[in-house]
Amino acid sequence: MKTKKSARSLKFYKTCCFVSFVLFSLGIASRMYFSNKLVVKNQDLKSLSEAKASLEKEVALLSFEDANLSSPQYIESQAGKLGFEDMKESLLSLDLNAPLPVAALSPK
Repeated sequence: MKTKKSARSLKFYKTCCFVSFVLFSLGIASRMYFSNKLVVKNQDLKSLSEAKASLEKEVALLSFEDANLSSPQYIESQAGKLGFEDMKESLLSLDLNAPLPVAALSPK
């Protein structure tokens, strides 16, 4: 009777050890899998952050260039280069109801 009981308890301990080993192995494998996924996602996030920073820098540069190109001084200098001249007479009125935009000059 003692041998039956000890054989049964030995089988129980072996089963417990095997189940523990399987669970331990599954835990290690799942931890490796999820940490690998995390590393890959982190690398993607880093590359996207670098691309975002680059785009923000480019937007800031283009905004600065837009501000320079739309400044009144730059527009006046470009108009002068294209042959436009300063107004010599003052503008009296602007007829908004005309089929073509027409401005009347006041006599000096």
